[in-house]
Amino acid sequence: MQFEPSVPSSLYHKMLAAEDPYPILHRLRAEHPVYFVSPEQFWLVTRYQDIERLLHYPGYVSLDGRNWEKYRPALKGSLLRWNEDNGLFCCSDEHHSRLRRLLRNIFSPISIVKMGDRIRNTVHETYMELVSERLSPVDLIAEFTSRVPYRIICQLVGLKADDDEAEYRKTIHKFICVLQPNPSIEDQQFAESALHKLLTWINRTMEERMAFPKADVVSYLLQIAHSKQTLTENDIRFLLLNIVGAGVETTAFVAQDILLLLYQDIELLEQLKADRSLANKGLLEIIRYAVGGPAGLMRFALCDFELGGQRIRQGQMLMLSRGGANRDPAVFENPDQIDLKRPIVKLPVFGRGTHRCLGEHLAMAQLQMMVEVFLDYPEEVASRPSEKWDG
Repeated sequence: MQFEPSVPSSLYHKMLAAEDPYPILHRLRAEHPVYFVSPEQFWLVTRYQDIERLLHYPGYVSLDGRNWEKYRPALKGSLLRWNEDNGLFCCSDEHHSRLRRLLRNIFSPISIVKMGDRIRNTVHETYMELVSERLSPVDLIAEFTSRVPYRIICQLVGLKADDDEAEYRKTIHKFICVLQPNPSIEDQQFAESALHKLLTWINRTMEERMAFPKADVVSYLLQIAHSKQTLTENDIRFLLLNIVGAGVETTAFVAQDILLLLYQDIELLEQLKADRSLANKGLLEIIRYAVGGPAGLMRFALCDFELGGQRIRQGQMLMLSRGGANRDPAVFENPDQIDLKRPIVKLPVFGRGTHRCLGEHLAMAQLQMMVEVFLDYPEEVASRPSEKWDG
């Protein structure tokens, strides 16, 4: 039987519009931890334990939007349809695991440590560049958190970062934003154009590396494809699309939330300045507190199952709330307070299980260095904001 919520689904929309969504989120978690949102027709999952269960046991849910009961395929013959039918979210578990293993060493903690100087130099150079542009504090944060991960990923992969950088960053951002189930015709048209631009960029780089290999991810993957024949060129394209898309956007999203928190919380900023070691030791706690809100990770039910006292039907969409998990009092004592000495082991920000973000260690290294640079901001930049952030 279809669940009919006893709490108005408009609560979800009130939460989205609220300056502080957490009182409503806490109420939902306590009273309706698995909550049906209408007319959007999805389940909002807000308890840490339920989210962990879904992320760890992929037999229940999938990232593949084609499993959604309301899925409408993109136009046949389009790049979007090609991406839907062949991307990393829809390949077999065996193939997906094999592709991840190819990149495991590149994104390992040891490899990221070796990249430390390169990351640090990029962070500092980008900061100095932005300070010279005399942007407003909020604009500076937005640009800083966008430019740094873009440049780091381009260096690692082998893409030219200076190829119309602002336009490519905008294209990546909007392409990721419109990759939602059943986008509008307008969004599909934009996504098609963006995907064409990104693939042209990737294809040009692949052609260059075939002729002149370098010490980068593109050359590494091409070497595997041509020598061992265990990798196709389309596999490489999908891997690069995911590395560029997720590597830039996820890091930028988390970094922006962190730096805006520091920008607005002078007491926390001064605490970190007084003890720089806390910027490293307490980074996960800062992420836990800053990154969240009602929304989160989308999944699609592969079968009927029970969750939080509700019956989930095969084909239904679930939204795994980051803020719900990160502020769950069953896991984090006094979750609405920042405790930089709080021991934190697991957060759902970078996913879990077979689809855990491969670039998590790279992202954490960038975040740590961006925070360190932010602590050195001149007072006129790090002062309390005069304008309200609307991003």
